[in-house]
Amino acid sequence: MFLFAQAVHFIIQPWHFFLLLIGFGFALRALRFMRAGRISFWAAGGFLALVSLTPIADSLAYTLEGRIQPGQYDLDEVAGAIVLGGSTGSSTLAEDRGGYLLTGASERLNAIASLRRRRPDVPILVTGNADEAEMTRAFLTDIGIDPDTIMFEDQSRNTYENAQFSADMLADRPGAYLLVTSARHMPRAVGCFRRAGVTVIPYPVDYRAERPSWSVARMNPTDRFELLDDMIDEVVGLVVYRMLGRTDSLFPDD
Repeated sequence: MFLFAQAVHFIIQPWHFFLLLIGFGFALRALRFMRAGRISFWAAGGFLALVSLTPIADSLAYTLEGRIQPGQYDLDEVAGAIVLGGSTGSSTLAEDRGGYLLTGASERLNAIASLRRRRPDVPILVTGNADEAEMTRAFLTDIGIDPDTIMFEDQSRNTYENAQFSADMLADRPGAYLLVTSARHMPRAVGCFRRAGVTVIPYPVDYRAERPSWSVARMNPTDRFELLDDMIDEVVGLVVYRMLGRTDSLFPDD
């Protein structure tokens, strides 16, 4: 299922779809289907214009990020916090450069510092794969947090496994946990953790979507295609996870 999900994600990426239409156009023209080739080229151009010039990507992102609002909580009363992986980059590149790499989702790790500053003894579980755990330990050491005071779940490859493995680790630690992940990913994460029997309070970070706008300044193909790619990935993830019974509803809310 993990490999299947990666393959589907590759196929449905907007840039790949655009290039596929271009490729079909050249192939059809090479086969002497000139009219069909022109239609494919026009379709590619129309798709490029639709994504670049309209706020369709902004609207989808704004809806996803606003679906679940930050939960109300008393930090002294919560059982702890669960921080999802996805904040670190390539382990191979990090090893080559002799350090660690953070991605655009690094606000997830910044939340650890914020929570520990406000409550030094708050239990924190970071869930992800082994490479993420290694780089997260290095980052925490750099900012003055002893990584040995953090719990690590380092076997999961996706959100479903994040929830299942975290639930196993926290089975003897009942209570409500802050769930830290990117705002666009929060609906799927909340659905998975609730399905796994973990009581969570949303703590969304890494907001990317501004209010939808037709402003010329926002008509950037690179930015909007990248944003649409992330949002499509989340929407497909929500549908597939619900079909597999991994979440408690199609579009979980708070």
